[in-house]
Amino acid sequence: MLGIFVAIFAVNLYNKNSDKETDSSNELLETSDATPSNEVEIIEVVQIELELGKFFEGGMIYSLAADSKSGIVVHLEDFGPMTWANAMKIDEQLGEGWRIPTLDELKALRNAVGQGAENQAEFSNGLYWSATEYDQYQARLLRFRDGNATYRYNKDAEHRKYRVRAIRDFTR
Repeated sequence: MLGIFVAIFAVNLYNKNSDKETDSSNELLETSDATPSNEVEIIEVVQIELELGKFFEGGMIYSLAADSKSGIVVHLEDFGPMTWANAMKIDEQLGEGWRIPTLDELKALRNAVGQGAENQAEFSNGLYWSATEYDQYQARLLRFRDGNATYRYNKDAEHRKYRVRAIRDFTR
């Protein structure tokens, strides 16, 4: 079983000779002039399993390295329809690290958490842009219903708008 151990701890700041106590946000409630000591008390050790299909860092894991410390998550929502040029700037909408997948990554997505599996990520049956260019005018798309790839669509045309599902690499 793949897993990473994470220790969850709380800092218990107190002085046995004072009336200072901590609240749940770890801020001191001042009731005397005594200086608190810094003692660390481990409350609980939790094992977080990193597995395909589990939610992690703003997405669902669809690819996991053998070391269980790195992989790729897929965003939980579709974006668009939008042009390919706008799809290539998805990080401007979602933040640093998010990007559109290559054609091979889209195929892996479909087979891991899309229609090629149980569709846990709830992909539509339609076409999704990939970051893979076919030539200077065309980019590759994947139809999730049947897994067929195409390249017949002009990537710069304003009327060519398709869905986008962003992905992000992670390392623990």
